[in-house]
Amino acid sequence: MTNFPLDGGALSSTHIAGEASLQIFRAAQSECFSVFGHTLRVLLPACATRHRMSVMEWQMAARGSWPLHLQNNDSAFVVQKGAFEFALHGRNFAAQPGDVIYAPRGATLEFFNRESEDGVLLLIAPGQAWEAFFRDCHQTAFPYP
Repeated sequence: MTNFPLDGGALSSTHIAGEASLQIFRAAQSECFSVFGHTLRVLLPACATRHRMSVMEWQMAARGSWPLHLQNNDSAFVVQKGAFEFALHGRNFAAQPGDVIYAPRGATLEFFNRESEDGVLLLIAPGQAWEAFFRDCHQTAFPYP
């Protein structure tokens, strides 16, 4: 077993012959985006998983929302802090810390933070789709929909 440092924010990796390597990423070293008044931090970059998935922390402002949109990929949201309401295919669901919301590809989805304080979600998404989308939004100045 060999330990060695990795680039891209990874703290360390352990490689065992014939097995995938373990990588630990530190939030303080993560890429961060500001998108429509929300802060998104890439906790697990897609490049670390050969573009199979990424994990992002989403800090949503008090009473903040994300508009109705069509899911291009399967995604899962884990409520870490706050109280959220998700509308999936027009049905509303309340979500509290610890709840997991699965939004399949092709679903229509919108959500908002019902609290008077910032809320936090984890977004687990396949590939690089969302990571690239948020990076592009961060780099492009256009008004909130």
